[in-house]
Amino acid sequence: MRRTFIPRIAPPEAPHELAWWFVFMNGKLLTQQAEGTAQVPQLNSLNEIGLVPIRTQYLGTLDHQPCYSAELPNDTVSPEGMAFAACGSSTVFWTKTCLP
Repeated sequence: MRRTFIPRIAPPEAPHELAWWFVFMNGKLLTQQAEGTAQVPQLNSLNEIGLVPIRTQYLGTLDHQPCYSAELPNDTVSPEGMAFAACGSSTVFWTKTCLP
């Protein structure tokens, strides 16, 4: 399945129902763990899972859904059902697993 990413600088004016959140801590990506897969979380905001980022950045849209990146403090504990995975590790599959 081909996906369409459109890079942007300014976030949408109105809040969106869900967004892809590429959240990093110490060079590791936060993934949602489910049924043996690791996926990039889709959330309204990081507040809903109790995370307070150092900074966030709007990236654009992936298949019309907003995408953000965020950096977390180095002592952040992953929320329940989520884990930090080393980028490029075998637990992160960009083509099919991380982005369903």
